[in-house]
Amino acid sequence: MSEVDIKKCSAVFSHVTRSHSEEKKIRPRVLREEVPGEVRYHIEMPGVSPSSIKVEKCGNQLIINAAMKKSIQVPCLSGVSDVEGYSLRLNIPAGVEDIQAEFTKHDILIIRIRYKRETTEKIEVKFV
Repeated sequence: MSEVDIKKCSAVFSHVTRSHSEEKKIRPRVLREEVPGEVRYHIEMPGVSPSSIKVEKCGNQLIINAAMKKSIQVPCLSGVSDVEGYSLRLNIPAGVEDIQAEFTKHDILIIRIRYKRETTEKIEVKFV
């Protein structure tokens, strides 16, 4: 995969927000990049054990969970919170042809979502 040009990215989601469903997990920082026929999500997951990464497709969502090699403490409104991993849900649009995931040596999970190519079909108009 190529380097990401941050200027071409349509969205950058904020870092360290607590996941609603998991007490000791946080939402990782996500960078969304759109290229023709495909959307790429670059997800920062420092400290993750690659074998712990789970990506599941459930309906129109991707559910991503990963455990850290060791827990860390992060500041929050109520003081400091122990964190043991990451949890994220991404909405995916209809018309997906293929989804691929890879984890880089820089602790970035890259999700590539390719869309089905739309074909143009001529429709005959009959005179009645």
